Amino acid sequence: MKRLAWCLLALPFAACDRAPEPDAVLLITIDTCRADRIGAYAPGWSGTPVVDALAARGALFERAEAPVPLTLPSHATILTGLYPDRHGLRDNGAGRLAGEARTLAEVYADAGWDTGAFLAAVPLEARYGTDQGFATYDDDFLRGPAEGNILGRLLQDQRKAEEITTLAVPWLTRAAAADRPFFLWVHFFDPHSPIDPPAHLAARYPDDLYGAEVAAVDEAIGRLLAALGERTDRTLVVVTADHGESLEEHGESSHGWFVYESTLHVPWVIAGPGVPAGARVSEPVSLVQTFPTLLELTGFEAPVGLDGVSAAPLLHGRETLRRTPIYAETLFPRLNFGWSGSRAWRDGRWKLIEAPVPELYDLETDPGESRNLAAEQPDRVESLRADLHAFLARGGGLGSESMAVDEETRRRLDALGYVGGAGLAPEDSLWDFTALDPKDTIRRYRDLQQLPQVILGGSREEERAFVDRLLAGDPDNVSILSRVAQLRRKAGDVEGARDAAARLARIRPEDPAFAHDHALALEEAGDVAAAIRELARTIALDSARAAAYVDRARLQRRAGADREAIATLESGVRATNDDPDLLNNLAWILADENLDARRALDLASRARAKAPGDPVVLDTFGWAAIRAGRAADAVDPLRRALAATGDAEVRAHLGVALAEAGNIEEGRSLVRAAVGERAELARIPEVARWMR
Repeated sequence: MKRLAWCLLALPFAACDRAPEPDAVLLITIDTCRADRIGAYAPGWSGTPVVDALAARGALFERAEAPVPLTLPSHATILTGLYPDRHGLRDNGAGRLAGEARTLAEVYADAGWDTGAFLAAVPLEARYGTDQGFATYDDDFLRGPAEGNILGRLLQDQRKAEEITTLAVPWLTRAAAADRPFFLWVHFFDPHSPIDPPAHLAARYPDDLYGAEVAAVDEAIGRLLAALGERTDRTLVVVTADHGESLEEHGESSHGWFVYESTLHVPWVIAGPGVPAGARVSEPVSLVQTFPTLLELTGFEAPVGLDGVSAAPLLHGRETLRRTPIYAETLFPRLNFGWSGSRAWRDGRWKLIEAPVPELYDLETDPGESRNLAAEQPDRVESLRADLHAFLARGGGLGSESMAVDEETRRRLDALGYVGGAGLAPEDSLWDFTALDPKDTIRRYRDLQQLPQVILGGSREEERAFVDRLLAGDPDNVSILSRVAQLRRKAGDVEGARDAAARLARIRPEDPAFAHDHALALEEAGDVAAAIRELARTIALDSARAAAYVDRARLQRRAGADREAIATLESGVRATNDDPDLLNNLAWILADENLDARRALDLASRARAKAPGDPVVLDTFGWAAIRAGRAADAVDPLRRALAATGDAEVRAHLGVALAEAGNIEEGRSLVRAAVGERAELARIPEVARWMR
């Protein structure tokens, strides 16, 4: 039953006072926040007085559902009004929101509104496309110091609520004081692991540190609301979450593996002009409705073709124009391990989970989803499945833009608990309900999360036995084997890393990435000749893989085969259409070995045109210019390279350039300082000449 605030028509011609239309929107998303950690949803919880007060002066959706229990795809849905199968983002770190996607920020920006966003964690970096439409997009994450223990996290790419608020408040204060509409999105990440609440809240809630993190966000939200000042009455404030957290329900400690309510049921509170105070909406809604709801409440017409319909009518006790069931999915097990994902279809009280072993729940009598009714009600399962498949056939998907996931990004995602960045795949290959069921793989996944401790902290015998258990029944799982190879390499087990990499290369002989990794593992194990051969195979599999040419040439030089190294780089430059790394490496060899200084300078100039700020390229250009007799042209690039790196060899190169260009005193001083840092630099003829 809906408990709504109604206008009383006391006189025949009386009407409700219409609140002014909001000319500002403050969207607050709390990452990984369960609805039952907001007091307005759980009266026994006292940790969120600010959001509770906001709900009292506004409206609360009792059954708001996330579309996917992962940060990036869920936020993409909030911002576009499209489910993940249409906006194309299915996992953290994989793909970029398509440029043709129309975001909430773009709608407001096109209407002349100021737009800003302050993000708390790496899954929402601008590189993934969620910055579309924002004039300000602050994603400059602080990186915490690595723990001394090798088992500790290398980086924690997140910003705590206090810092995010400190950054956002000046923007909000300035925008609120200006006579211009604005849209501000503030993202908090505190409830996400690792759990580390402020000391005063940890002391207040010692038995619920997760709740203490939510309480920290509540305090921060209070600071944001205070910054609105006199603009409060004209601002629509929205507080929601991208997904929840299992907290050991259904055997899951975190989120991403299942589509149960523990990770899908989220808070959604709206307050401001046009929102009746104290309204509570019991009709199930999805975060896909955020986009059209905010547009309607701010007087905008929603674009056609959205998956979500406005939930604004529900605030006033009216039905929406089009009531549809609610969809949710997770492909995390599929994209990262090759196991089956799962998807949910909620129609009223009934919820179907499509997985290798289907599940059916009556959420009215079983909100905890503890009794699977699929075997008892097969007709209902088939009816809901037919509706789900009809929905999925609607088409109109944008597809996300493919984006390479570099090792740094993969590591940063891993530091936040994600495997991440598995890459994109065609839709028809994503769903395989003959694969292992997530209910059967959750224990293996949890064991996999212990793999770093086992490999980095245990004995070789314990590690081998643990890996064998992980691979039992799934011996060719490339995701697990890749993780094993990576961690063995980090632990210094070069032979173990080589063996794992070789196994991967045998399982996927057509995959250039595995061939490349195998080559690097062979190098670390001391078999340079075999590594060179494997890099040749890598290039044969992917002739545009620039790094493979660079690595092969590097190893060829190490083996004393400079001519072969040059031939490898020449071939790579042609195959990759002037990749700057290849141009730079070829230029360096030609200059460093004094083989062809003029050609080296030409190649370095081409590399510099493609990577003008790269200090390595600037250093190569400078050294090539010196060897080509154009020392004066080398000075400025080498100064910039030295400022960026502080490297002794660059300092020596700059000293030579200055001395040969006529500034002998400064040049000699730099040369001597460089040799003082690295004595072997004195073997370079030009350096030796200016040492005297």
